[in-house]
Amino acid sequence: MLRTVPFYYLRHGQTDWNREGRDQGQQDIPLNDHGLLQAQHAASLLENEPITAIFSSPLSRARRTAEIVNEALRLPLTIIDDLTEIGFGEWEGTLKNHTDYAQWRAGLVAPHGAETFATFHERASSAINGALDLPGPVLIVGHGGLYWAIEHHAAFATNNTIPNATPVLHMPPDTGNAWTRRILASG
Repeated sequence: MLRTVPFYYLRHGQTDWNREGRDQGQQDIPLNDHGLLQAQHAASLLENEPITAIFSSPLSRARRTAEIVNEALRLPLTIIDDLTEIGFGEWEGTLKNHTDYAQWRAGLVAPHGAETFATFHERASSAINGALDLPGPVLIVGHGGLYWAIEHHAAFATNNTIPNATPVLHMPPDTGNAWTRRILASG
């Protein structure tokens, strides 16, 4: 269960493997030039939001996105190892097959060397809640797969990913209501 506090989430900017449709997993693939521009644009969307701190995955694509955003926000930036993307084992570097994702989530397949969905989900949920323990709202900079834990706890329809470098504000449920999310976009 997610702590019921408002927070922002930002998936890292684009990498060459994103562009090619490859599973990155825990491979440390850097942002490409487009991803750097996306991070700068995300910074402009976030600079007037009431964010109190930034938490990031240690993988360079997320960390660099967080650093670029923080050039505008100038806030405490903390790296949390457990915000690292899913370990997809032998799937890393291969072209994505979303049918396999559904089977992996259901525990029906496990690529050699990969985290189980249950292990990943527990790790990701704990790390996200650790960031949400601080006074906020905070910004979490992570990965598309990491967002699956948020989708699960917030009971959002699972769409397997969120766009690169698109900030999303999450608002906790009021009494009897569901979580809501709002994509921040240029005006």
